[in-house]
Amino acid sequence: MSRNLKVFLGGALVFYFVGFMNDAAVAYVLSGICLAVVAGCYWLSRLAVAGLQVDIHLSRHEVAAGNRVPVRVTLTNTGLISRPAPIVALRVTNQTIPHAEQALEFGLPSLSRGEVAEATVETVLPVRGRWHVGPAQLIGTDPVGMFRRPGPQSASVALLALPEVFSVPWVWRRDLLCREARHLALSRVRQGGEFWGIRQHEPGDGLRHVHWKVTAHTGELMVKEYARGRELSAAIWLDLRAASHVGHGVDSSLEMSIILAASLVPAFLAMDQAVALVGDGLPLGLRTPGRGEATAARAWRALAEVQPTSSRPFAELISHQLGEARPGLTAVTITPGVESGLERALLSAVSRGVAVRCLVAAPPELLSDSQRANQSRLVTRLRQAGVPVAMAGSRRELRRAVGELAAAGEERVAAG
Repeated sequence: MSRNLKVFLGGALVFYFVGFMNDAAVAYVLSGICLAVVAGCYWLSRLAVAGLQVDIHLSRHEVAAGNRVPVRVTLTNTGLISRPAPIVALRVTNQTIPHAEQALEFGLPSLSRGEVAEATVETVLPVRGRWHVGPAQLIGTDPVGMFRRPGPQSASVALLALPEVFSVPWVWRRDLLCREARHLALSRVRQGGEFWGIRQHEPGDGLRHVHWKVTAHTGELMVKEYARGRELSAAIWLDLRAASHVGHGVDSSLEMSIILAASLVPAFLAMDQAVALVGDGLPLGLRTPGRGEATAARAWRALAEVQPTSSRPFAELISHQLGEARPGLTAVTITPGVESGLERALLSAVSRGVAVRCLVAAPPELLSDSQRANQSRLVTRLRQAGVPVAMAGSRRELRRAVGELAAAGEERVAAG
């Protein structure tokens, strides 16, 4: 009940009792006027949305999380009379991550008979997932603002928000690789491969591979890039076990892990690695190493809708992957690091010639004492064995953690 409705109903009641106590006809008249205004506003609020039709349209149905999404709202007056300016209430709900939703409210101009009005509003999807944009519902109001009457509503439109991705510099990509793949990245020679493309010069590139014609044309130093062989690959082992993750929503350890995985897939693909993405709950086809933009697109779409699972321990998944892993594989493990015994599975991978790197991502304030102890044991054991490890406690620290992991990998290669 709005404030104005309370005022008019209260006024009608007060005037009625004043008239009753004092036998004053004027008070009865004022009470009736208040009630008449209430009744008139009630019917005007109904009339405001009768005969209107609302629809919503999206220019695209797939967008990266954090980007602006324009939503076009079309309002049509199918009635026989003009309609006052209506209010549109639009809900945007995430079907993948619970409690992630937005509510927008905006006004549209008044419409004459048969007229069509359009408006575009922008919303920002803060996190990945399958979103439903809509329904958009018309809200009828009166001139005094007593009533908010729900009117016709549109259908919902599905929108897929891909995971947030941060850029990984070329030097970090190189230093994350195993020794053999890193040597190829450092050498920057053909190695029997074919011309791959042209990109901007980055630290570590030799001047002999500068493409001088393109450099002169663009005014920026550009270098040639060649395919460096197909025998080496990289894998991202992603811990999706529900019991291992802490927190809920945007700042949970699960979302931090997914952002890391989504950022590393294109980083390794850019280094001409065949990339596999492994995790319970992800499509099995992603476990086969792939190349190119299609591989990144499949990985992003899968990560956009993946849910934590209650299946086998992550250590068991790693042990299963070791049966197919070959020496020379670069395997980046992304986990909160709270599972007991996980270090044994990773050290077993190291003993089989797999170049293991470990990213531990979890908000420390959400960990229990036992989880914190398991995480500390994992990090200590891996570092003692010479395995590069980096930790991130929030989304803001993810990119820094990848840089630290790359630096640790470089130190290990240099020591070797």
